[in-house]
Amino acid sequence: MIRSSFIAKLFLTLCAGLSFWAGMPSQGRAQDLPKLTVDAAAQRLRSKGYVVMMRHAQTVPGIGDPENFKLDDCTTQRNLSDEGREQARKLGAAFKRAGIRFDFVRSSQWCRCRETARIAFGSDDVWPVLNSTFRDRSQQPERAKKITEYAQQLSANHNAILVTHQLTITPFVGTGVDSSEVIAFRFEGGQLRPMFRLIAP
Repeated sequence: MIRSSFIAKLFLTLCAGLSFWAGMPSQGRAQDLPKLTVDAAAQRLRSKGYVVMMRHAQTVPGIGDPENFKLDDCTTQRNLSDEGREQARKLGAAFKRAGIRFDFVRSSQWCRCRETARIAFGSDDVWPVLNSTFRDRSQQPERAKKITEYAQQLSANHNAILVTHQLTITPFVGTGVDSSEVIAFRFEGGQLRPMFRLIAP
């Protein structure tokens, strides 16, 4: 039986999320973007200059992290499930077959993101800007600004992938994203614009 405290926490989380998203300027909506196959995405990515954001792979059931959460202790966090690890393996293999390579692989410090990055892309260079803001959404506008600045400074000859959390990606697309979902962006017209999306095979 689900406890009333859990229901209350879930309700407050959803309300806070909706309020936050409504206040953030989005440059597009994920469901309105073209959904490409991996091979079609590879063709686009060959032109370089893309910042690709990926939500970590599927986790064990839960919302946020346990109360005893510690950033330097994976055993206290909500981590990938076996299905999530398989998602990351399949995505990495599909990208490799299609010839997709990333010059930079950056990850949130959360273990579920780092493990996703390691399995799929063989690297987990952490960048705190990509960390979860589940417990403190007030940080989100500044985080979004820093990600946009990163995209602006990225060389037109490079592609980067950022493995992060739903609340990091949402401000740029105006809606939630699925586990392992990948959305490609380019810096255009002074902002980070979503160009296309794909979901792990």
